[in-house]
Amino acid sequence: RQQAEGLLNCAICAAPAVLVAAGVVPPELKLTIYPGCEDTIDRLPAPVPVVVDGDVVTGQAPGAAMLFALVVLQELTGPEVARSVAKGLVTNVY
Repeated sequence: RQQAEGLLNCAICAAPAVLVAAGVVPPELKLTIYPGCEDTIDRLPAPVPVVVDGDVVTGQAPGAAMLFALVVLQELTGPEVARSVAKGLVTNVY
């Protein structure tokens, strides 16, 4: 339903495999996934913490959770809000 309505689809750690299996992430879109789970998807993942491609945001691992959350926030609200939240969190990941 999220995909059909053009809404954001997000998954972190091994969960991007679920989006691939559900057909939410077509083969032409880039994504990332937890190292060691590469064989659960139909493409070579990007070796980076977070990937945004179209309306899909994927995160690599629990260690990327803060960056993943800020990127999702940016996609939903814009970079100014994400920067403000990152500043309030006193984090240097964004």
